[in-house]
Amino acid sequence: MRGWSIREGMPRPIQALAILPALCFVTTLIATLLTGCATYDSGYQYGTRPRGASVPGRAGPAGAVSVADAAGRLEAQVLGVREGDATGPASIDVRLRVERFGATTVAVPVGDLQLVTGDREQLGVRDVRAIGPAVAASGGAAAYQATFALPGRDPAIFDLSGLDLMIPVDVDGHRSVVRIPFQRGATAYIWADPWEWPGRDANGRPTGRGK
Repeated sequence: MRGWSIREGMPRPIQALAILPALCFVTTLIATLLTGCATYDSGYQYGTRPRGASVPGRAGPAGAVSVADAAGRLEAQVLGVREGDATGPASIDVRLRVERFGATTVAVPVGDLQLVTGDREQLGVRDVRAIGPAVAASGGAAAYQATFALPGRDPAIFDLSGLDLMIPVDVDGHRSVVRIPFQRGATAYIWADPWEWPGRDANGRPTGRGK
């Protein structure tokens, strides 16, 4: 004869309540696992605002460019660094915005982006996706999010005190490479809406809302 449990003597509504703690535990565990997959290491932060650089015109240099001679503008933000796990190596997420001035054709082959570490390790793009329009219209902008893979699971074995995003840019068929540097140490800003690029308030601080 099977043993009797106290639950058998309970009304059904009370029996249902008795399993709530177990359900809550399972729900919390699943939420924790899902959240953990998207968590950045808080020890790697690279500034509160996107950093920018001008896109040189067809005949211009890939260094300092005046606004009058620029074909467009680039802005980038290091979103964070993830530790590796059983699903893949450590990685760094970067968001890039490409703004096009006038009728000049400005294209960024995002598959050729490189991120260079402080010890000059060149990281290629593991994954990239467009956020909104994939191509900037005349006078408009396009945005992308790129993931760069670090060999191995532990980002601490690399010098990540500084990062250089190397951006190839084709202007009317002529290519140049624009560098945007980042320095580790400031508080990171994460977009409230992943489909929007942050605007600025009257004090120049990101608002989390697109322009």
